[in-house]
Amino acid sequence: MKTPKCLLSCLTALSLAQTASASTVIAVPGAVGDSSNVFPFGGAGPGASLRYQQVYGASAFSAIDQGGLITALGFNLTSPQDIGGILPDVQIDFSTTPRPVDGLSTTFAANVGADDTIVHARGQLEIQPHTPGAPPGFGVLVILDTPFLYNPAAGNLLMDVRRYDLGSGGSAPGLFNAANDLGDSVSRVSAFNVADASGLADTFGLVTGFVVTPVPEPGSGVLSFFGVATLGIFLRWRQRKLGNRRKVRATTN
Repeated sequence: MKTPKCLLSCLTALSLAQTASASTVIAVPGAVGDSSNVFPFGGAGPGASLRYQQVYGASAFSAIDQGGLITALGFNLTSPQDIGGILPDVQIDFSTTPRPVDGLSTTFAANVGADDTIVHARGQLEIQPHTPGAPPGFGVLVILDTPFLYNPAAGNLLMDVRRYDLGSGGSAPGLFNAANDLGDSVSRVSAFNVADASGLADTFGLVTGFVVTPVPEPGSGVLSFFGVATLGIFLRWRQRKLGNRRKVRATTN
């Protein structure tokens, strides 16, 4: 956590989740897509950058009708380019967007919701196949630096990726499993420069697994437990996060 404000928001969300059921995995738009694509993490060499937004329809999150805390993501690399990479400079944001699927504005700022949150702070992102701890049905694990509290009743979910210059020390991964169906629960807008204010929209989208802890209606018991219980939950989540990253480093070394 970078700031006290960020820490407080994270702890508050976790306190609401302390009576929730175990985490669940929600695959959007489904477990397997009908296509492959390199965006937003692969497909460009040194000197190239990318701005990428993908919307996920709220209807795909019916399993968390009271909302949920998103703590990690899963993706699948496709064969025969089932190869990982290390991206040295990536930032990922989530927000609740008012824009519909297949209706994103080509202007990036118009798609971002008021609850825009940096879930992966700008820096290195490892994309590795067969990552230990990846969600069932997925091979790539991305643990969020800051969990995102998402309520599908408030709108669709927007993933906003800024991939900066790959640089001489980076390596781009191969193709990702994706969906390219008009009318499904994903679509995107993208540009070949991270600084661009607008991009091109189409109906492609990465098949994504969301690791979510459902949040029930908060009661007085949740609120009274805010102190010690919240801190304990946060510390356990942080410990698991660090442990999974150590496993990834050990696997890739």
